[in-house]
Amino acid sequence: MENNIDTDQAYILGLIVGGGIITNNRLVINLPYRNWGSLKVNPGRAGEISEYIIKTLKPIWKNSYNSDISYTVDVRSWQIFCELNEQLKESLKAVGLPTSGTIKETANIKILSDKLNNATKIKRFIAGLTDTIGSLAKSHRHRVDTNQIISFEFSGKNFKLIADLVNLFEKIGCYPDQVLWNHPNFHSSNDRYYPSWRKGFKLRIRLYDYMLKGNFVSEAKRLSAEENALLQRAEEKSLNDKPSINGRTTLHMDEYSEWLPSNVRGLHYIHYSHMLYVLGGAVSAEMYEFLNEKLEHPELLFIPFTMLTKGEKKDIYEIIQHEDYLKKSTYSDVNFSIYDFQSKLDNKKINTVYGIDEYRGFPKNQVQHAITYVVLAQMGSDKLKGKRVLGKIDEVYKSIRNQIDECGVKIKRPDRGTCLLIETKDYAALVGFLDDELNKKLVSVDKKSLKMTIRNPRFEECPVLL
Repeated sequence: MENNIDTDQAYILGLIVGGGIITNNRLVINLPYRNWGSLKVNPGRAGEISEYIIKTLKPIWKNSYNSDISYTVDVRSWQIFCELNEQLKESLKAVGLPTSGTIKETANIKILSDKLNNATKIKRFIAGLTDTIGSLAKSHRHRVDTNQIISFEFSGKNFKLIADLVNLFEKIGCYPDQVLWNHPNFHSSNDRYYPSWRKGFKLRIRLYDYMLKGNFVSEAKRLSAEENALLQRAEEKSLNDKPSINGRTTLHMDEYSEWLPSNVRGLHYIHYSHMLYVLGGAVSAEMYEFLNEKLEHPELLFIPFTMLTKGEKKDIYEIIQHEDYLKKSTYSDVNFSIYDFQSKLDNKKINTVYGIDEYRGFPKNQVQHAITYVVLAQMGSDKLKGKRVLGKIDEVYKSIRNQIDECGVKIKRPDRGTCLLIETKDYAALVGFLDDELNKKLVSVDKKSLKMTIRNPRFEECPVLL
């Protein structure tokens, strides 16, 4: 490829990075539209997609790479395919993209990013991503329907690709509302033992922001975005929005997993920009200052035990048998009083219960959640969806308080500050111990790289509970 990429080529490369798979010199681009573009569910939109492929994409592809494309439709997706001719293959090589396999799994877009040398080209490349993996489901929202999101979703473990994409979005003024990295700190921040955290990457941009500064090539995507925009209020994601951290995160059992790439393995992350910085991505001066300030006291940012793990009693007991500091703990029954516990919940000065003092103990809100869960599970209540309690926890807890004794709830306190055990006949939950003095012994932060490492606590160094 020549040194410069034109806007049509930028768009096609966005499609290839977002959905391209190359096998035996055949390129297939998956458009995972499912119900959104289904012939059966949305025939009108399906017609728009077909028209876009025939009238828009075919001509620019032919002009850019002297190649014809075809398409097919199945239950899960639309597929665009063509032969990987020498012109297209050399073009991919020229920008450092792979010429075989699933492109987004191994793509390094550093060279490509340099060639996207103005805002128009960047917008067209991102439009290619939008037309492949940009999800406009109305369920993508920031807490309320009036904050609609366009979500760019990737599987796999190509962390560097996501970091480079974040920086590309920021070059056109689209600052992420949220980035969920494919890492347990982002997909299982409370439950140390949750095994199914590999949910992929989700790069989320506020829709209003994208419509103002981004680009659409597919008419179907543009119309869908305009439909969603009717739900929202006009609000940009500003670079100057004050960053925040949503409480402590657990030290997950898979932070040292061999599945994770070596450049992120064994590290703990407190914010999506923390991961971005560690990966070598650019962060604003304000964000760096925020991260640096927070990491001055890393002991306040995590819990080395699970924050809250819920499940069937047999599964919780299996966890206890496989975690050394839990297996060594000796448990004794707490004389639980509904009224005494409620008074602690109402007391804003108390953060923890059943520990050493109001700051070193088991988080009272997590104990409340655990009790609520085991009672609802034992009752077979429809206020549970899987393990998730539906509704506001304070209200649900108050609705089940009178069933606590009836369901045979037992609270078992360990002899050291490890995990509180809450159980009924068939269900149980673990709540981890908070102790910032213990945390200081377990955590270290490199001042230059901001890399944060946490080791597992040993039973012997956990504080004795009298």
